Amino acid sequence: MDSMQAKDNYRTASTLYKQGEYGNASSLLEELLQTFPDNPELLKAKDQCNTGIMQQRAKSRKWKTAIISSITAGTIAVLGGIYSLTYHSPNYVNSTESAVLIESAIPKSTETAISQFETIQTQEHEYLETIAPKKVPDKQELINKAYTHQSSDQISLSKGTPNLIFSEQRNPQVEAIVSNNPPSITLHWKNLEKTGTWIYKRPKDNYELLPDDAQTPIARNILEKQTWKEPTKLDKDTLQYTDLEVEIGKTVEYKILNQTGFGSDYIVSGIEIPLNEHRGKILILTDTKETALEKELNQTKKDMTGDGWEITTHTISPQTSVKETKKRIIEIYEKEGINAILLLGRIPVPYSGPSIAEYVSDGHGEHMGAWPSDNFYFDIDGIWTDTLTCIVAKDPRNQNRPNDGKFDQFVNPSDIELMGGRVDLSSMPAFQKTETELLKQYLQKNHAFKTGQTKAARRTLVYDEEFKKLPYGLSAWMLASVTGGDNFYRADWNNLKQYDFLFAAGTAGGWFEGANGIAHTEDYAKHEYKAIFQILFGSWFGDWDTPNNFLRAPLCQEKYGLISVWGFSPVKYFDHMAIGEPIGYSAKMWVNNYGFWVLGNGSPHGQTHGTLLGDPTLRMEYPKPVSNVEAQLENGRVQVTWQTSPEEGILEQRIYRSQKEFSDFERIATLETKAQSFEDKDAPAGKNFYMVRAVKLTVSPSGSYFNGSIGQFAEVVK
Repeated sequence: MDSMQAKDNYRTASTLYKQGEYGNASSLLEELLQTFPDNPELLKAKDQCNTGIMQQRAKSRKWKTAIISSITAGTIAVLGGIYSLTYHSPNYVNSTESAVLIESAIPKSTETAISQFETIQTQEHEYLETIAPKKVPDKQELINKAYTHQSSDQISLSKGTPNLIFSEQRNPQVEAIVSNNPPSITLHWKNLEKTGTWIYKRPKDNYELLPDDAQTPIARNILEKQTWKEPTKLDKDTLQYTDLEVEIGKTVEYKILNQTGFGSDYIVSGIEIPLNEHRGKILILTDTKETALEKELNQTKKDMTGDGWEITTHTISPQTSVKETKKRIIEIYEKEGINAILLLGRIPVPYSGPSIAEYVSDGHGEHMGAWPSDNFYFDIDGIWTDTLTCIVAKDPRNQNRPNDGKFDQFVNPSDIELMGGRVDLSSMPAFQKTETELLKQYLQKNHAFKTGQTKAARRTLVYDEEFKKLPYGLSAWMLASVTGGDNFYRADWNNLKQYDFLFAAGTAGGWFEGANGIAHTEDYAKHEYKAIFQILFGSWFGDWDTPNNFLRAPLCQEKYGLISVWGFSPVKYFDHMAIGEPIGYSAKMWVNNYGFWVLGNGSPHGQTHGTLLGDPTLRMEYPKPVSNVEAQLENGRVQVTWQTSPEEGILEQRIYRSQKEFSDFERIATLETKAQSFEDKDAPAGKNFYMVRAVKLTVSPSGSYFNGSIGQFAEVVK
């Protein structure tokens, strides 16, 4: 082979490489190797061509310039790879620029080329290592790694005091360790009563399978005993139990009960629970600020769609009566089949509360009466009456008279059908922002958490010093199955200014604008309390429809505080979230609990005022999403491209398509973890929307589940 032919072969190999014809480029390099058989750099270039995956995008123009300036003239095959990288770079100027660089790099003679191959710089070797083809991990390898991964989110705070408090002593703090080979669920707990333990088991949320005539409090109390299998009885020294009668992909529920009957815990568990790709349809009901929130609301709709929801939006005036508002919701429910609702803005607030003979939620007789109760909206078919008189409350808001538009019920008259939540940030002047500004801020931080821009470690901070001899912290101590018992910190609330937590629970004596030893609304206006899900319990502020109300203060923060709930009455159960359910699902379960979950400690159930403040579609954890999704029509086919998620442990990427922007997405492909493109040969005519989601296996203190990132979108017209 003479020098001119060698030069032509280099030129042709480079061109073929640029066009993605790696096999032909490799053949030409093979011919060169027949003349120069032992040249290590030619061998390396050939191997790289044969793999055909040197198409990783350049990170920036600066990186590209540094690489090109360091590459010697003889490395034609490698330069072709650099050309491919620069061509796909977002900072690429034009193809002519890169073509000139390659042309100028072609050697003047074969001898010069060989010399340059042999003297390639160390910098090139290091770069080649960074773009060398990597073995795509086997899916099962990644799953196995997820089971063995250990969290390292420990911080130097007190884990608690030696003396057990009431709520902790009455809660076994059960967790689960699951295995897929063989399938098993091992429960472990603390036996703080020093008695034997009984383990009960049933299918998850078994009562949802009951006939309609059994959906009453009395029927539930009977079925509480009937739905569980006969218990496994263990002695006081046995603190774990392994269940081998389980199936991968199916959820089960366990009750761990001290034999004294005083103190119990529940856990929903499962092994590799499938990702729920179709969660239902949510109604976003806004007030008249919809136009002002257009940008943020559109992003919220995309995020919800990207998590498997279908979206419908409607507007209602704040001056509408609560009965007319509910009538509108029922119409939408019957026509569109919604199963969830977000009340966004100043949606009319329904009130409901007891007659004098009934229980007072915060123990203050002067606060007896009607409290805010969005359960009125979420209950489609219950009978809510307005006939009783209760006028002992000092505040006219809480006074209840016949036919005044405030309802009588203290216990929900029937199950709620809708998962629901409210974001009402009106009358919060302590934050020195308008209501619209606060709503925009909430939607923005909601998006940031769902897409991995805001992270919170999987741990719980508990402050319960004032009520340590009372059961008000039960909701907090049941979080062992969610964040893990080893990730519990009983500490001062001010630690949230420094450390981030997924959950924080505080119980103390309170008033409308604060709680003793925790914080005031004005403190939340000055400081960021870094917890995503905040559980607060104290007197007065559970009645949240007041100016500068403390229960709404977390939602007004700039970055954290996406959910706020009044923590004890009724007791809140979050364990469904640890297998991938949204918090609205858990809220629906605790609202509908008339004794189906019994803690054995006299804790109240079924109250009408268990409002969830925040987005009901929020889940506990999300993988980071893919980025830069694009869709282009080429030769009658749609080419979808994206950049992969930076999240560790991604198992696969799922591609969805719809001809509607916020509904009807169906999966059309499942690709391996490093894929960056998909060709849709079957796209229908018209506008098509594409969504890409990254999926990983998340292992929690309750089990394992396939966890999908928020989908990212592109659209194209065919």
